[in-house]
Amino acid sequence: MEDLTICHQEIELQQNREISSGSKGITTTENDSDKNVEKSVYSEGEKVLAFYKHQIYEAKVEKAESRKNKWKYHVHYIGWNTKWNEWVNEDQLLKHTQENLMKRKNDVEIEKNSVSIIKKNSINIQIPAMLSKQLIDDWNFVTQQDKLVTLPRSPTIDEILTKYLQFKSKKKNSNNVSDSIEEFMIWVRRNFDRAMPMMLLYTKEQKQYSEAIMNGVSPSTIYGAEHLLRFFAKLHELLPYLNIEEETLNHLEQIFNDFLKFLQRRKNTLFLSEYDDPRVFVEQQEGNEE
Repeated sequence: MEDLTICHQEIELQQNREISSGSKGITTTENDSDKNVEKSVYSEGEKVLAFYKHQIYEAKVEKAESRKNKWKYHVHYIGWNTKWNEWVNEDQLLKHTQENLMKRKNDVEIEKNSVSIIKKNSINIQIPAMLSKQLIDDWNFVTQQDKLVTLPRSPTIDEILTKYLQFKSKKKNSNNVSDSIEEFMIWVRRNFDRAMPMMLLYTKEQKQYSEAIMNGVSPSTIYGAEHLLRFFAKLHELLPYLNIEEETLNHLEQIFNDFLKFLQRRKNTLFLSEYDDPRVFVEQQEGNEE
């Protein structure tokens, strides 16, 4: 359940006082009219199938609530950590039937075929498990907790690439390696800067980007490992649009995967373990002005 574009919809916590209804685990808000609320399709404890990022997962309904005449369901994805529990709309759920389970099987087969097609037209980038978890944490901080990476980052992407060059230069036959790494660095910087505003930002980061990148400033001199990792996660979408010879592509594939291992080994020093809440920063600024 991890992907850069992967996006759970965060539902605001219940603000209205809840009134218990006759069914166990089903509540309605004070503002709802009993006459307008249709009976809940799903009940507490019911095993269901839930859509997440265009795929279907087995889930369990933990709670059902009527909000503004629409049912919301708090679900737990079976086999996943409880941190993934979330509120979903009725149209994001299916009954746990044999027919719907077949839909799930077909979705998995389509996904596998799509991956195979992508690999034929691009390259096979292996993101280590530890960095895959980092992508999930990154998504969670921004989309679920409304937090942002503080800019400018340290080290920046330019500085990380330079560290990689220095690391590889210490190896044997470093002269040939250095030339290849320098070409890699130029390629990553150029394409990261181009892809940044189009593919690598969550909606909640757009304003921060527009304020940080002005007067021709390069994003690779402002952003750090968090957004660089998103770039590698999205490469399979970017590469088909680039005119790269097959020999060059095969060579880049080796460097890409080696660089990702380099990031993984230095995860604790390159990546943030916690993002900042911009609302706190605004409140501090307002307090200073007073």
